Order: sequence, then C-alpha cells, then structure tokens
Amino acid sequence: MEDKYLNEENIKRITEIVYGFLPAPARILIKQEHIETVIMNAKEQFVAFLRSGMEEDQENEGV
Repeated sequence: MEDKYLNEENIKRITEIVYGFLPAPARILIKQEHIETVIMNAKEQFVAFLRSGMEEDQENEGV
C-alpha cells in the first residue's frame, strides 16, 4: 500500500522542519534520525489503528 502523504521524501521534510524548530541546546541532544524514527513509529501505529478499525467494521457488517 503506497502512502502518498507519509512517504520517505515527506518524512525527511517533516524531520527537517521539526529539527529546525528545536532550540540549539536541544539539537545537541536530539539528532534528526531520532525525530525520523519517532515519525516512522507513529505512522506504523496509525496505520495499524486504521487497519484494526477497518477489520472491526467488516466484522460488524457481517452481524
């Protein structure tokens, strides 16, 4: 399933924007890779949440 909004290119852009908003001391502690990992994990959890809702809807339609 291709994701046209949270594809690799857009995740990199979002990461750069978020990193740009961090104050300088936070940039020392937080690397761009950490932000990207958080975004990817959130995406995976959100997709799993949507899929579980779709499965639940399909089960309810059969009732």
